[in-house]
Amino acid sequence: RLQSRYESGWVRAATIVTSESEWGLDKVREVAPDIDGRLVEYGVNPSFYDLPWNPDPSHPVILYCGGTDWRKGFDLLFGALTLAPAPRWTCWIAGGGYIPSEQIGMLPPGTEILGNLNWSQLQERMSRAWALVLPTRADTSPNAVKEARVTGMPVITSRHGGQSGYIRDGENGMIVDPLTPEGLRKAMDALLSDYSLTKNMGAARHAEDRDYFRPERTAEGFTAIYRELVNHNLLIFLMKRTWRNLIYSAWDLLWITIDMFCSTRLSLLSLWFQGGRYGKGFHTTGKCSFKLRREGSILLGEGVSLLAGWRSNRAGLTNPVLLETLGEGIIRIGDNSGGSAVVISSRSSVTIGKHVCLGANVRIYDHDFHPLDAQMRRLSRNEQAALVRSEPITIGDDVFVGANTLILKGVTIGDRSIVAAGTVVSRGQYPEDCIIAGNQASLIKKRKPL
Repeated sequence: RLQSRYESGWVRAATIVTSESEWGLDKVREVAPDIDGRLVEYGVNPSFYDLPWNPDPSHPVILYCGGTDWRKGFDLLFGALTLAPAPRWTCWIAGGGYIPSEQIGMLPPGTEILGNLNWSQLQERMSRAWALVLPTRADTSPNAVKEARVTGMPVITSRHGGQSGYIRDGENGMIVDPLTPEGLRKAMDALLSDYSLTKNMGAARHAEDRDYFRPERTAEGFTAIYRELVNHNLLIFLMKRTWRNLIYSAWDLLWITIDMFCSTRLSLLSLWFQGGRYGKGFHTTGKCSFKLRREGSILLGEGVSLLAGWRSNRAGLTNPVLLETLGEGIIRIGDNSGGSAVVISSRSSVTIGKHVCLGANVRIYDHDFHPLDAQMRRLSRNEQAALVRSEPITIGDDVFVGANTLILKGVTIGDRSIVAAGTVVSRGQYPEDCIIAGNQASLIKKRKPL
């Protein structure tokens, strides 16, 4: 939906628009009649050129590739297959999508629902099928049809797509028009009842189709267009894009610089006033808050980076940076570590090693904030503080903690480990070089140290 909303604007703004078929270019010209449209047919993977086509004369079978999409005409195929009398041939249905069990029960005996196939599986079926059927309602240039023609299979399809430019009715395939279940069934019955007709249609225009779908032709077509654009529009293109990008980048850089200068000075002042310690190169952006109780401490190493400005990190920051200690809590962050919109609250100790990356909106709490007993939570704040459970948290060197992760009391994460985004790590000792993910967190696998 998002693409369809903006696509017409992109088409009108383009210097050249390419399409795989004349049918596709006609659709583009309905949006932008004066556009410079070029036909560049996308080639077929070379592996299909080596695929032998050996259908079994005693086992007529037709292959459908397109899933259950209405646009691909699956409903028309279903209607054709369920017409009486039952067909004397078999249909293989390939592609994704859900088919209700009651519809599956209506299909004729022998029908196979293959689901999504990889290339080797698809090629194996193509080599044995008599023909391909694709009753599409709209397709710029369906790959399955091109692959079938390179292989040598005849194709039953519609006029509603780019394939109508190279499938010639009665020569290398059949065009069903008007596109109805009855017309589709009639074409399939005619082709699958005559092996000689199938082989003759497959051979018709086979050499021409193989040449037309060579991937080298695609490369040649785009190369010619790129050279034309470079030769005629390079200066205008560079001037418009470069100046626009330079102005935006300069404006962005100016604001980041101002933001970092002001934010860092305020953070340094706040830490100094409260007795926190920081190393050389410590810097911040955006709003950063530091709250130290009299007995607690915050110790930041050299090069520590704490970011809360959206210009310096576009990962979707949801709040300012907050580092707070309660009671005798201690927060230690090693050299060259940092995070964006992180919140760390310590009543015991939170120790973060060197070169640690904390993703956007990471939360680290080494205590429960309130007693777990309901009666105790009725006490005053000061009385509750003495009853709150707290255990140290240790994060080793070179650890990467993904965005929106929550790390709770009593956790130890070994050096060079990775914590997946959105993980909840509530307890446990995790070794070095491991990958942690999930809610509740679990060790997914060990990594090989670099």
